[in-house]
Amino acid sequence: MRFDGKVALISGAGSGIGRATALGFGERGARVAVADIDRGRAEAVAAEIVAAGGAATAIIADAASPAGIEAMIGGAVKTFGGLDILINSAARGLQRPRNAMASLPNHLRNTFDINVLGPWFAIKEAAPLLEERGGGAIVNVSPSRAAKLAQVKA
Repeated sequence: MRFDGKVALISGAGSGIGRATALGFGERGARVAVADIDRGRAEAVAAEIVAAGGAATAIIADAASPAGIEAMIGGAVKTFGGLDILINSAARGLQRPRNAMASLPNHLRNTFDINVLGPWFAIKEAAPLLEERGGGAIVNVSPSRAAKLAQVKA
């Protein structure tokens, strides 16, 4: 399948599934907005796509916050003129924090923000842009460890 002329925004694209997804879209002709909280990783993936003959830009943003979502989507639209595909790949698995009793509420909040609220905000911001272009696709990727419960030891 080719994505020539399409704009794809992938959050969490600096590593893992997000990186593989960004590279795949780049290979298939999409212009790729590589979004990640880690500047070095985002820039490296975007450079890899460009080196292979594709079009890409690195966008540094936190996919867990409304401001970060606005920066990601705004950056993709400003650079490439629109949005056709949104891949919400930024995620965090639920892992046991070192000091569970003291830090579990913050850990759960951060996990919820990146895995649930971030994609929700992104969908809300992106859907009208996809509609403007006649439709598109939104895909949410879930971390494999998110379903595991953290073990709490007193």
